[in-house]
Amino acid sequence: MNPRPLTSDLSVSSQISATDVASLKALGYGAIVCHRPDGEASDQPNFEEIAQAARQAGLQAVHQPVVPGQASAEQAAGFAALCAELPKPILAYCRTGTARVGVPRSCGRCQMAARKWSIPIST
Repeated sequence: MNPRPLTSDLSVSSQISATDVASLKALGYGAIVCHRPDGEASDQPNFEEIAQAARQAGLQAVHQPVVPGQASAEQAAGFAALCAELPKPILAYCRTGTARVGVPRSCGRCQMAARKWSIPIST
């Protein structure tokens, strides 16, 4: 796990484990968003394992699976809505921490959220 800030309210990371969740809470995160579909790889924990650890740590966890290379404007809009609703800061993760970063960058609504956060996000 290596959180990389995109804004003061949003960081991205590669795959996390259930044991990482307590560390995320200690780092001050308020919510976790998983962009990996369950079963994408045989060695990944399923989302329910992460969600259970998050509940125990007092974090909100949301599963918004995105198939690599198939992010849609609807998913980006959904992610923007999550960013508006979830406690901050938010950690979003996928397998590498980079491939699905396009979700928050791929629609105008997310661009507006980024401007509201005063951090430019290039497309």
